[in-house]
This record gives sequence, C-alpha cells and structure tokens, in this order.
Amino acid sequence: MAQQQIPKQLGRYNLVRPISKGGMATIYEARRNSIAGISPKVAIKIIDPKQASNEAFKKLFINEALVSSNLRHKNLIQIQDFNEDAGYYYLVMEFVDGLTLRHLFKTCRKHGLMIPQSLVAEIGRQICEGLHHAHQASTPEGIQLGLVHRDIKPSNVMIDGRGVIKVVDFGVSLAGIAQERPGAIRGTWGYMSPEQASGQPLTLRSDVFSLGIVLYELISLQPMFPNRQNTAQIKKLLQGDEAARMIAKLPKDYKEIKPLLMRALQRDPEARFATAEDMGKALSGLSSDLVRAREDLIFFYKKIKELRENPKRKGLPFEFFQDKSQGSNYSTNVFGFLSVILVGAIIVLVLYFVFSGLVGNKKQTPEVVQESSPPTIVEPTPTEVIVETKTETVTNTPVVKQTKTKTKIRAKKKKQKVEPTKKTEVKALGYGQVTISADVTSRVYIDGKFVRSAPLVKHKLPLGKHRFTIANENGDRKNFSFTVQDGYFYLYQWSFYDNSWKWKKHQKMTNPR
Repeated sequence: MAQQQIPKQLGRYNLVRPISKGGMATIYEARRNSIAGISPKVAIKIIDPKQASNEAFKKLFINEALVSSNLRHKNLIQIQDFNEDAGYYYLVMEFVDGLTLRHLFKTCRKHGLMIPQSLVAEIGRQICEGLHHAHQASTPEGIQLGLVHRDIKPSNVMIDGRGVIKVVDFGVSLAGIAQERPGAIRGTWGYMSPEQASGQPLTLRSDVFSLGIVLYELISLQPMFPNRQNTAQIKKLLQGDEAARMIAKLPKDYKEIKPLLMRALQRDPEARFATAEDMGKALSGLSSDLVRAREDLIFFYKKIKELRENPKRKGLPFEFFQDKSQGSNYSTNVFGFLSVILVGAIIVLVLYFVFSGLVGNKKQTPEVVQESSPPTIVEPTPTEVIVETKTETVTNTPVVKQTKTKTKIRAKKKKQKVEPTKKTEVKALGYGQVTISADVTSRVYIDGKFVRSAPLVKHKLPLGKHRFTIANENGDRKNFSFTVQDGYFYLYQWSFYDNSWKWKKHQKMTNPR
C-alpha cells in the first residue's frame, strides 16, 4: 500500500518498476524525459513514504547525496541528481544492469559452484580501488571528507556485464562534513568491524575488515556470522578473533588469498592493511594478467546470469570453475572448451593403451618362460649348446645339458622380476579425494556423519567403501556409495531438479595435494 502512494512521475523522471527495497528507501528503475524522444535509463532512490516525516532518515538521505556527489570513480555508483517533488526526496543514480554479490553468492550456492580464487581476488581488487578513492575524496573546496562507508556487504556491491564492480549505498557512511552523535552504531550486523560493533571511533581500516568478511563469504558460500540477530554473540566472536580463525578453515584451493584475508580480519586495526589501496595491491598480486582476470569475470558473470534466468539449466562442470595455479581462461569460447575435452579424451585413450600394454606384458611374461620355444629364450646362450655337442659319446652329456637348461631358466626368471618392477613402480598415496555438489542448498554426509554444506571440495578419504548422502532443505535425499581407490579423484554433482546425476566421474589424480 505504501508503494502505491508514490507518484509514477517525480520531476522529469518516469518510474518504471521497483528494483530493491531496504529499511529506509526503495530503488526504482526509471526513465529521464529528454528532448527528441530520448529517455535514458536511470535508478532512483526514494525515501519510503512511511519514513517521509522521519527527520533522522531525511538527514541520512541528504548526507548520502552530499557525500556521493563528491565521488567520481568507475568502481563507485555515480550520482546524477538530487531533488524533491510532491514532498518526496529522491536521489538519481546511474543504472547498473547487473547483479549484486548477494545474487552471485546465492546462485553459486544453489548450484554448488565455487568461485575461483582468481575471480575472488579480482572482485576484491576492484572494491579496494573504489574504497580507496572514497577514503581519499574531498569536496570541491578541498575539504577532506574523511569518509568511511560503514556498510560494505554483498548486497551493496554490484557486478555488471562488463566485469566492472560497483560499490553502492553510502546511506550510513561516516564523513567529517556531517555531524553525528558519538558512539552511534550504524551498519549491518555480521559485517561490522570489532570497533564498529562496539561504537568506538572508526578509521578507513574498518571498511577493510568488512571487505574481508565479504570475500570470505564469496569463497565459503556461507555467512561468516549466520545468526545476525544475536548481536551480543557477534560482539563476543569479534573480540575473540573468530573472524581471523575462520579463514584457516577455507579449502586449500584458496591458499594464496588466505594470508591476505587473515590480515584484513585482524581484531586490532593497526594489524590490518593500512589502506584499501594496500589490500588491492596485494590482491592484484594473485593474478598474473589483470586483463585476463577481467575477461574471466565477464564470462563467469554470464554463466551465473544464465543459471538465474533458467534455474534448471545445467551449469558448467564443477572443476571447470576451480582455480588453476597457472590461471585458466574461463572466457574460452565453446570451440575452445570442446577442444579441451577432445584433447583430454585423446590423453585418456593413450594412457589406457599404455596401461593395457603394461598389464599385457605382465601377464605374458610367465607364459613365455614356460614355453621352451626357441627365438627369445635360446638366443642368449647358443655357444654353450655348441660346446657340449662336440662329444656325442660322453655319458654325462644329458646331465650337462640339463644343468645348462636350468641355468637358462634362472636367467629368464631374473628378467621377469626386474623388468616389470621398473615399469609399474607407482607411489602409493593411501587416500582418495572426493568433490560432491548439488544444484540446491544441501548438506553432505559421509558414512552417516555430517561433513559440511555442499559443495565439498577435494575431501580426502581413506581407502575402502564409503556411504554418501546429499540432503537438501526440503528433506530430499540422494544416497550412494562407492569404493575409494588409492590416488583416485571422484566427482559427483546431483540435480534435485532433474533427479539425476549431472556429473559422475572417477579419474586418477594427476596433481594430488
């Protein structure tokens, strides 16, 4: 009912549809009326009618407009206009045709897709560039804003189809040009720094801490602090350095970014990165090619958008999204992807025939020994036979020949033992690895014990038969079992939508870790 009170036109802007709604305001897609029938698309933020008479909300809204108007950076949302009409304050912003990191997070979690380390680093790097500009911003008169965003969270960061990250919503930002009651706590619980949650004075390092939480959630695909309503518990966890400890539990595929997140999430602000710029430089060091990182981000974004538009669509293979040490190009076109599959198939066939040849040789060796047939066996000792045949009348000739024959057999046996050993020497690992995912939020159980929420990535298992269960939130379950062999990798992805396996693969580990 409240939304219907807002007129369809404010000033020269026609409201098209609501995009998102928060506690203070609603954002609409709108069109700006211009000459010659040109009507650019914009986003308009309007104070909720229920809060229109709330002076505190008005001050925050005006503060956002005042602060944002001084920011000009590609990684920050751009403000185009601020006005009032029919009693409604409204803020006009550039329209970002994209997704929030919250959307990205939820889609990846639903389909069991991990976000590769290189992409997490690229997302974090761009956020750092935007934050650094905001932290250093000043008014046209040269007055330093002393700006701290105070509300860095997945829903306040967007990604568009060009692979550009945008930090949005400076509604609760702290700036030196605006007056505020000392000790005021503003922001979102679960993303606050320890000093912010305690109402202590803030520096720009508080935003660095919040960004560390956001990047952690992009990796783990689950909130760092799930119960955000329990503020007392969150304060206790923050004071106990729980945020930094949780980084140690991240998968090994993210080993290069873990030390950076550990530093960003230190309880003591002085132990964190001094600036967002410093953190951005550290994150950029994880990518050997920033151009390729941007291309990979564009490709990943397109795939996520496809999955959102068609939830039953089959996603890319789980390991295709896993980060590679040399950096894989996720923007590879369909032809390139099929080429990779073809080359992989050829390699598998070659290994199969080589392995088959080894096994065949191993089986044939004893048969050749039993057959006393000539060519391969008699060839090493022809001279011995000629020497003994000089004296045909010697009575003990048969005995000598028999002795020589035994000698030949012993020689052959030595060849049997030595040759296969060199060819089939394999280092035993004593374990296998399993990756299990699903297309909806699920929990993974192994041998009746809960391990973690899907996706389960490269989990080590002892050799032998194991029972597995994938259970979703609706109570649906998929039970299966298989025998883990030494040095093998197992990939299982179950679709609860189609009630079928999307990926089911066993292969020898080429780079176990």
